[in-house]
Amino acid sequence: MLPSCRLADGALVKASAPADRAGDRSAAGERSSVAAPPAGPALASGSAPAPPALASAPAARASADETVERFGKTVRWFHWTFALAFVFLAATGGLLALRTPLGLAPALARRILTAHEAAAVWLAVVPAVVVLSGNTREFFHELSPLVRWSLDDLRWLALQPFAFVKTITLPPAGKLNAGQKVNALAMSGLTVALAASGTVLYLRPGALAPLAVHVFCFLAWLPLFAGHLGLALVVPSTRPALRGMLTGRVSREWARHHHPRWIEDLEAREGAPPSR
Repeated sequence: MLPSCRLADGALVKASAPADRAGDRSAAGERSSVAAPPAGPALASGSAPAPPALASAPAARASADETVERFGKTVRWFHWTFALAFVFLAATGGLLALRTPLGLAPALARRILTAHEAAAVWLAVVPAVVVLSGNTREFFHELSPLVRWSLDDLRWLALQPFAFVKTITLPPAGKLNAGQKVNALAMSGLTVALAASGTVLYLRPGALAPLAVHVFCFLAWLPLFAGHLGLALVVPSTRPALRGMLTGRVSREWARHHHPRWIEDLEAREGAPPSR
C-alpha cells in the first residue's frame, strides 16, 4: 500500500505544478495591469496626486459672510423713534402754519396742535429711553465718528458737488462719510433749536421771536430731510444703505465701495489683510 500512496502523492504534485504556473501567470498579469499608468501626464515616482487648491481665507470668509454689521439695535431704534416723531411734527406743524390758507376749522386746528405737542413730548422722551435702556456704550461708540473729522472729510465735502456733473474719485470714507456727518450734526442743531423755540411757544403762545425761529428751523430742515430721503429711497447707488438701518447689516462689497476706510478697519480687526 505504501508505493501506491507515494504514487498518489507524486501524481498530486505533478497535477498541482501546472496550476501553480497558471496562477503565477495570472498574478503577473494582474500586477502588470495595475502597474500600467492611465493615459495622460506621467506622475513622478512615489508621488500622490496633488489635492485641490483651497480657497484663500479672505475669499472663504467673504463667500460665507456676504454682509457686515452696520448699526446695532440701539442705534436703529433711536433712529426710527426719532425720525417718525420728527416727520409727524413736521406734518402737523405744516398744517398749523397753513391753517388759514387751508381754511381749517378752529376746533380741528386745536386738535392738530394737541397732536403736535404730544409728538414733541414723544421726541423728547422715547429716543432717550431707547438709548438709556439699550446698549448705551455701543450707541455712543457707533456715533463717535460724527465728532472725528479728518482732511479727507474736508476734501470729500469740497469734491462732492463736482460728482453730480462728472465722474471723480472721492477720498475714502470711514463708517460715515462727510455728508452724513454734516446732515446728522445739522439735524441735531435744528432739533435743539426747534425744541427750545417750541417750549417758549408752549409757555407764551403767539410770541413772535420764538415763532420766527421755529418756522426758520422747519424750513431749514425740509431740504435736509428731502436729501436724506432721496438718497435712501431713490438713488440706486446709495439705496442699499437703508438696509443697514432696517436690518443692521449691509453688503460687504457695497461697504467696501462706499466706506472703504471703515471696511478696511473692520477686516483688520477680523484678522484679514486690508483690502486693496
